[in-house]
Amino acid sequence: MRHLRFVLVLGPALLLSACGGGKEDVATTACTSQISDKLKDQNYRIDPDELLASAKAEDDAIMRLTGTVVFDPGLPREYKQQVDCRVRFVSGQELPNVISLNFTWE
Repeated sequence: MRHLRFVLVLGPALLLSACGGGKEDVATTACTSQISDKLKDQNYRIDPDELLASAKAEDDAIMRLTGTVVFDPGLPREYKQQVDCRVRFVSGQELPNVISLNFTWE
């Protein structure tokens, strides 16, 4: 189950970055990877396209992405939290560093 979730969450983001889509795409990949690491033992869903669409540069090196994480999707106990992810681009690094990852109740 965990591997399937990894493919469902990171697969689209990795495909986008492989297409050479730019900073927003690699920022999305970094954030979804960090979210996956943080929530590794939980049942959740996040839409990488939502993160990608929210990407906003705060300056030349920092980008902010936001989205909704759905926990226990489709179950009676389903609930949602907002995620706020900030990344810093470092010259010579393929993926940016995640410098902030926060979850807040909706």
